[in-house]
Amino acid sequence: MNYLAEASLSAAEEFDYINEVLARLSSKKLLNRNQKMVVTSLNEWRCKLEKELQELAAKQFYRLASIIRQKTNCQFQNAQLASISTLAFLQEQNVVTGGGGAGIERLLKVEPSQIPMEVRKECQDSRHLDRLIGIVMEVADDQETDVTQESWNELLDLVTHCDPALSKAAFERYDCGPILQLVHRFQCETSSMKRKPILQILYHSLQLQAKFLNVAINSVLPEEIARDIQTRCAVLELKDNNDYLVWAVRVLTITVCASEGLSCAQQTELGRGFIELLIRTMEKDQSVAVGVELSGAVMHLILALYRQFKVSSDDCINPVIDCLSRREMCESLVEKLILLFNREGKKRKLF
Repeated sequence: MNYLAEASLSAAEEFDYINEVLARLSSKKLLNRNQKMVVTSLNEWRCKLEKELQELAAKQFYRLASIIRQKTNCQFQNAQLASISTLAFLQEQNVVTGGGGAGIERLLKVEPSQIPMEVRKECQDSRHLDRLIGIVMEVADDQETDVTQESWNELLDLVTHCDPALSKAAFERYDCGPILQLVHRFQCETSSMKRKPILQILYHSLQLQAKFLNVAINSVLPEEIARDIQTRCAVLELKDNNDYLVWAVRVLTITVCASEGLSCAQQTELGRGFIELLIRTMEKDQSVAVGVELSGAVMHLILALYRQFKVSSDDCINPVIDCLSRREMCESLVEKLILLFNREGKKRKLF
């Protein structure tokens, strides 16, 4: 062991050297007591080196995926898949020989979901995310300071594309303070240009953990979005407004899917009047350019509200069923529901 340390071998070279020594010793029919002690010691050292090399492989794999994500601006999960595909191709084609081949094999053994948070936080995305979350939280202490449009767009780009584990850790800080601050900024902001990226950030962040959904449903977010939808449904012909509505409806949909129920005030705000508006919006498909995307999003919101009222409301009749029963026909809704149930896969996972 002292010789290996003094020789300044790398961990991989040291590992290969130990394997050679063990192979030579194992070729002998009989081993004396000292040789057996050497074999035991070498095996222990070999296990230690294998662990170190696998930890190093995890770091290298994560750095590779991070570089691909930053260079291509793809989602981090896709960057990981690209890394695995490339490494598997190199291994299959024997492009890298010798110790490098063993290194690729270790990289392919890395389980992406098991990479330690300490390794993840060493990447550039983590530092960038911390900086932007810090800017958002600073505004909470200084109401006169505003978050710039550029900062909102940068945060949206990161939350959309970076490692979800980093986003989850960032939004968990300050007792989920960043989630509440996003809700507060959405409530106070009057500019649609700034409101839209906040909605998009909420859409991606709320799906990271069930706790975030419970924080959102216990805030003013459901009522605020409901009022926003009611106001904007009057001008569906505007393309920008249509796109904004898609994100508003999506965020409200995942929020009402929280495990906690709506309060009495929220049930009133999202009750029959609001549901009737959603149904009318869907049925405008033939005469107004509602768009397939918005129409589909509204359908999912109606289904989510049906589930939420079924759990949290004491009314004998579900408001969604009540509103539908008052109409002679809902062609668009029925058509989309039929298409939904004709799809393959588990139906409940489709929304």
